[in-house]
Amino acid sequence: MTEKERARSASRRLAIIRHAREVSGNVAQTCRYYGITRQTYYVWLRRYVEKGVPGLEDRSRRPHRSPQATSTEIVGKIVHLRQTYHFGPQKIAMYLRRYHELVVSVSGIWRILRRLGLSRLPASQRHVPYHKRWQRYEKQEPGHQMQLDVKFIAPLKGSRRRHYQFTAIDDCTRLRVLRAYERLSQKTAIQFVDYVLQKLPFRVERIQTDNGSEFAAGFHWHVQDLGIEHVYIKPRTPRLNGKVERSHRIDAEEFYQLLDGVVVDDAKVFTTKLQEWENYYNFERPHGALGGQTPYERLRSKMKSAGVTGHRQLHTIRATRRRATSAASRAHVLGAVVSMSRSASSRGIVTMQSWPVGSCVSLHPGSRGGSVRRKRTCCTTQTSRPRPVQRICVRGNRETISGSFSRSGSTNVLSG
Repeated sequence: MTEKERARSASRRLAIIRHAREVSGNVAQTCRYYGITRQTYYVWLRRYVEKGVPGLEDRSRRPHRSPQATSTEIVGKIVHLRQTYHFGPQKIAMYLRRYHELVVSVSGIWRILRRLGLSRLPASQRHVPYHKRWQRYEKQEPGHQMQLDVKFIAPLKGSRRRHYQFTAIDDCTRLRVLRAYERLSQKTAIQFVDYVLQKLPFRVERIQTDNGSEFAAGFHWHVQDLGIEHVYIKPRTPRLNGKVERSHRIDAEEFYQLLDGVVVDDAKVFTTKLQEWENYYNFERPHGALGGQTPYERLRSKMKSAGVTGHRQLHTIRATRRRATSAASRAHVLGAVVSMSRSASSRGIVTMQSWPVGSCVSLHPGSRGGSVRRKRTCCTTQTSRPRPVQRICVRGNRETISGSFSRSGSTNVLSG
């Protein structure tokens, strides 16, 4: 009950006492008129005589002893998590259960925060109704899609060097890989993606980035050479990379604010601190979107049925299969036909015949490996975004693409 409500209740009881004294002159009639008992009237009258108007206010109904009440130590932990990290009741309950082995209900934490006046978050972190939220999605398998982005780190006090945090996050498990560089370029982006693929225990099928200059043609073709699909989000829509953007906000709230006053002037030292934070994020920090699990625990639950051994080598295997076509694409030879004779196919010998840009070639069955004949010229247009524009039409009883065979005789269009 608020102070305003207590004052209103006290003024009403004072009006009842004055009515009995000055208007009716009869306590029984006044109690009958206001709908109260005479015992209640005399209790109020006694308090008014002893303490005046403040004695008419409602007293606390709290019991004198509460053996099951939350201890002061636990309340202090709840207040610390709320004031330091702005955690909500659900995340506070997860942290207490994981790190302190304390089970406190979400509703109990909310009542404690409300009693202490900490129930309202800052305006930027308040609850948003469900119908106003973005509809979120989640991939079902680890490695199906990785989101990459770069976070600019402003020079710390006392330092002039800039740092750029490259971040990769798995769409399914929220597993993250972090690394800091002093330059923002395609070269550092290529180094980072190689580092990510070497570190992750599963195969990556798709990488999603924004349209920044660090993810331009050189980066695009490097990812394609590794046998990984690279897609761009729509311009000026960072919400499509929402998971990595949200992780950057977590970095700002839970990592960079702890570096206040710490001067880091070396990229290696900064990378070491990022590695410590990355290990904590992946192995120790409970994730709200994962129901309190850590990203590593979610990865283990997803990989129980299928082992992770040997997944790293699939990148190199796939890259070897596409090396010939990707090299021809970068050399602006946009048409190529791979033909293999029956005798050479058993030994795995592949021969390539290159044609000018825009040629459409058909392979007809012949005496040995078939005969190749140029048919017509196709219209291919090079777009601003680097894309595979190589188009090859192959027809025949046996089609060969970098050593892989298909028994069907249908027409195929190959992308380099």
